[in-house]
Amino acid sequence: MRGVRSWLPNSLRLRLLLTASLVVVLFFLLAIILLDTAFRKTAENAINDQLMAQLYALLSVADLNDRNLLEVSESPAEPRFSVPESGLYAYIFDHQGRLVWKSDSALNVNEIEYRMSKVGEPLFSRWKRPGNSGGFKLDFTVVWELESEAQITYTFLIAESPGRYSRSVSDFRSVLLWWGGVASALLLALLLLLLRWALAPLRRVALEIRQIEGGLQEQITGLYPDEITALTQNINRLIANSQKTLVRYRNSLGNLAHSLKTPLAMMRGMDIHTETRANIAHLVDEQSQRMVDIVEYQLKRATTAGSSSGFTILQCDVWIKKIVSTLKKVYSEKPIRFENNLYDGLSVNMDSADFLEVCGNIADNAAKWCLGIVRIDGTIDDQWVSLSFDDDGSGIPHDMQQKVLSRGVRSDQHMPGQGIGLSVVVEIVESYGGTVDVLSSVLGGARIVVKLPKVSVAPNQ
Repeated sequence: MRGVRSWLPNSLRLRLLLTASLVVVLFFLLAIILLDTAFRKTAENAINDQLMAQLYALLSVADLNDRNLLEVSESPAEPRFSVPESGLYAYIFDHQGRLVWKSDSALNVNEIEYRMSKVGEPLFSRWKRPGNSGGFKLDFTVVWELESEAQITYTFLIAESPGRYSRSVSDFRSVLLWWGGVASALLLALLLLLLRWALAPLRRVALEIRQIEGGLQEQITGLYPDEITALTQNINRLIANSQKTLVRYRNSLGNLAHSLKTPLAMMRGMDIHTETRANIAHLVDEQSQRMVDIVEYQLKRATTAGSSSGFTILQCDVWIKKIVSTLKKVYSEKPIRFENNLYDGLSVNMDSADFLEVCGNIADNAAKWCLGIVRIDGTIDDQWVSLSFDDDGSGIPHDMQQKVLSRGVRSDQHMPGQGIGLSVVVEIVESYGGTVDVLSSVLGGARIVVKLPKVSVAPNQ
């Protein structure tokens, strides 16, 4: 196949045009051959009819004389029989093959060999002679009955040179080739236009793809025939998946940077002058492992589009205490009272890394914006486990409470941050079928409520 493809043109339009041209040429060659054959057959039939007419004319002037010898009483009506070498000749032979009579046109022409046909049945054939192209002849055998009931047999031969036949065939071929060539050219031009029209959707697809490559549009939006629609839909799916993958990896990089802030802040906030070497080593080792876990977690989320791969039943109060312990170290210079009001046994069906990411982000925001109080409550009903995080800070304006859940949006542009934390929370919680709401707290600040589906199986103690 590699050898076959090497000589084929790389253009689909050119391939179709070459194929169509080959079909057209073969069709017209076959048509010319068939028409030429049909015309020659028709011309031969016409000559046969003409020779039969000349034969009947000759028979009308031929008869036996008193001595029972055949004679032609007068010249045939056809003038060419009287003109030497006119191309139309007549002969009469007896049953012994002896020439009895020939027309004046055959005086200087070599005798043409005759064939005795069945009585009353004309025999049409071609004849040739040395130095001459020959022509067509008609042999016809006639029997005269005498009064004595004896029979005398004669063979009439009418011959014609091929001049008129050859000229008519040559003229027909010239016309046929001329008009066949014109028709072929017109048909090829029409095929070229039809191919251009038929391939126009592919050109439009190529143009749209170039515009996508140039950033002028995001997907293929044109209307195309059914045969191409499947292709454009698959291309659009591929583009959409590529864009989603790109966005997911960009978000994961942002999430990774955001998640690393807490362990880095803890290490930066450590006082190396007052802490013992053992405490410093323990803290560095602990937070380094935390950063490794964060990197692995974010890589896992990037490759799985944020979906959870585990269904671990977690005791909420245990993990909230770990988060609070970490935040106390991060915000050691800020007097914050953390109120953990979660009762023992409150649990959620969630991956531990996801739980830390969700609750850690919300609690970190509360600690950052509070004046001195962060309260964490938990409730449960028939369907949901609700975790609420309140602070006594300045709160979030009502018109911004839903907007801050979007990536990159912050309620206060003057404070440092990227506006990533809550969007990560929403992404994770929604992957578990939960919701995130931003409200106003009775403490005066913001209230973030996370609802997760109720655990259907009792936790292992």
